[in-house]
Amino acid sequence: MFAQSSDHKKIKNSFLEFTNSIIWSNPYAVTLTLKQRVDNLAIDIMIASQNFKHFLNRLNRWFFGNGSTRFNKSIQVVPIIENNHSTRYHFHAAIERPSHINELNFDHAVRECWLKTKWGYNHIDIQPMNDNGWIEYISKVNTKSEYDLAIDWVNLRRN
Repeated sequence: MFAQSSDHKKIKNSFLEFTNSIIWSNPYAVTLTLKQRVDNLAIDIMIASQNFKHFLNRLNRWFFGNGSTRFNKSIQVVPIIENNHSTRYHFHAAIERPSHINELNFDHAVRECWLKTKWGYNHIDIQPMNDNGWIEYISKVNTKSEYDLAIDWVNLRRN
């Protein structure tokens, strides 16, 4: 278990303050695992983030069609990359289910879009997010090898 440095605590507190300001209507707690090696290339944090971007592009197109690119329509998402010596790379994310998509179609779309990415692995968990407990959980320090890089700010979307 990693000791929490004061820098990690500051980052975590800033992250929690930011995420507490987000208004959610239909949030889901989603865990998406990644393949650890593809074509003799080992996963790293940059590849993981690029893969998540590809996933979001697919998912937004699924939900909003051409409007995802023409009008920049996007789902709200807060992604965190986790890995350490004892866990495979994976994402924990809070993802907003669009109001025009029912729960079953949302679940199906997330799974389909993730598995169509190059690095998407089949261990996927999708649950309704009932409170801020999920955000607290994904902001933990001990399962992130580089806490300051674990928050995937490039792919974070706030509506």
